[in-house]
Amino acid sequence: MILPKLRSLTLYGFKLHLIINDRGELLALKLTPGNVDDRKPVPEMTEGIFGKLFGDRGYISQPEFDKMKPRPYAIAKK
Repeated sequence: MILPKLRSLTLYGFKLHLIINDRGELLALKLTPGNVDDRKPVPEMTEGIFGKLFGDRGYISQPEFDKMKPRPYAIAKK
C-alpha cells in the first residue's frame, strides 16, 4: 500500500495570491512558497489599490487591518 510511504514524504507547494477588479482584470499577483503565511503578501500587493477590497478573514489580521485603515479603500472581511 502506498499511503504509509506518503507519511514520510515531504511535500512542496506554492500559493497564488490574486487581486482582481470587478471586471475580472488582474491588479496584483504574488506567488509564495506554501509555508508562507497568507497575510504576509497583503501589504505589498495592496499598495496603490483604491476602492473596495474584499477578502476572507484568513488574509488580514487585526493589526494589519488597523495599519491599512488610512489607505484609500474600504476593507470588508468575510
